[in-house]
Parts: sequence; structure tokens; C-alpha cells
Amino acid sequence: MEPIRINVEDNFKHTQVAFLVDRPDFIDDIVRYSSKWLETSTVLPSEMFDIWFSTLIKQGKNRDQILRDSKEAQLKSLKAKILINQKKYNEANEIIKGLETLFRDNDNLDFKGDMGKILLDYQIPSTCFKAVARAVICNVIEDSDWAYYNLTLESAGLKAERIIPSRVTSEPRFEVVISPYISKKEWGNIYDQNINIIKDEYKNSQYGYKEYAKDTISNIKRDRKWYWANKNGMSYAKIWKEMENETGLSDDYIAKAIQQYKKNLTN
Repeated sequence: MEPIRINVEDNFKHTQVAFLVDRPDFIDDIVRYSSKWLETSTVLPSEMFDIWFSTLIKQGKNRDQILRDSKEAQLKSLKAKILINQKKYNEANEIIKGLETLFRDNDNLDFKGDMGKILLDYQIPSTCFKAVARAVICNVIEDSDWAYYNLTLESAGLKAERIIPSRVTSEPRFEVVISPYISKKEWGNIYDQNINIIKDEYKNSQYGYKEYAKDTISNIKRDRKWYWANKNGMSYAKIWKEMENETGLSDDYIAKAIQQYKKNLTN
């Protein structure tokens, strides 16, 4: 079994992500939603996610019109709008075909709603919506998607469209309204004066908040590698034999590290 890839360098963020995406129940949900939203059993390359998602939204908005009007004319127009460049035509065309079939064969599809359910079930901040969505479609978590903020710009009566499901309302949320003339120092002061209040609110609500030991965070990538080797059938002794020259650690140490990793996967 292939684990969800984590392209996150920072060890603290990597720890948060790893102990979520390696949970057996989370993996089951990702597999279930992936089979629902992908026409094939093969996940998409990460770089194709934005094309897939933008196509999905357009298909959803235009579904009734597509079914009513000339299929060929409507789909040709839709393709022209979402194809980024000629180089990606083939990849994008395959994505479009899959989504066309998906929407024609299903009356009640709500991708944002499905992702919102995952966010709620696992108490994931709604700012990480895209991270969960990419995990379902591409089996990978990208660093930029696992975000701790959501920037919404409002100007002259226009409001940027949010892709975060509106039903995700149970998490503690903090919004700061600023002037474009705010200085870096002033913004830093706002952060310094309020960050502990924000953290305490998350602790009090227990909304997805966990603390981890420093050695757990510093060794997260190594321990995850051992955990998945063991999960896929490699014994502690074999892992130790392969890693002995690299780590100089005993097989007992490796076994305890793997067991500790498993404990952190419980909710």
C-alpha cells in the first residue's frame, strides 16, 4: 500500500500532517472519496489538480445546461475556457472526459460538501481544504496547501470567492481587518499580542489541537518511513538490518519508535 506523499519540509507541519493522513480511518475515507471522484483507479499528478478542480466547478455550474443543450457545442465551449495551453491539452482533455461522465451519471454530486465532511470529521482547519482535496485526487499533501490562514480580499464591493465549504463553522476562527497601510512592525505586534489567545482557544475547544514531544517532531520523517515499512510487511529486525549502518540504533529502539508512531495515529 502506498502512503499519501507529504511534500512538507517543516517538521512541525509534517508531524501534524503525518499523524492525520496515516490514520487507518482517514486512509479509508480518502480511498472511498477518491474512487467516487476519479473515473480510474489512478490518481492524478499533483500539477494537474488545479485543472481538475476548475473543471469540476465549471461542470457543476453548467451541468443542467450541458444536459439540456447541444452536448457537443457546450462541451467544446467549456474545453476552450479551461484549457491552460496546448502543451497540457491531452492531460486536461482526459480530466474533462472523466468529469463529463461523472456528472452525466450522477444527479447529486457535491465535492466541496464531501471535502467539508472530512474537515469536520477530523477537525481539520478549513484553511486546509485544498490539502484534503489534493490528497483525494492526487494522493499527496503539498506544503502550500496545508495553510494556517485564508486570505480573502474585499475591495470596491467585490468579494473574492471562497472555496471553503460554508458548513465548516464549528472551528475557532479569528479575522483581522487591516488597512493596506499597516506596517510590518504593526502586523507583527498584532500577532505577538494575540497568538497565545488564539492557541488557548484551540486548546480549550480541542478542535484538532495536539501537542507533540520535541523528539517526535524532529524524527517524524524517519519514524514515518519505518512505520510504513513495517505496515507493508517488513519486520522490525529487517528494518533494523537495513538501517543499522545509517542510524546505529538497536532493533528495540526502532520497534519502540514504530509503536509510538502508531499510538499518535489514534484520535
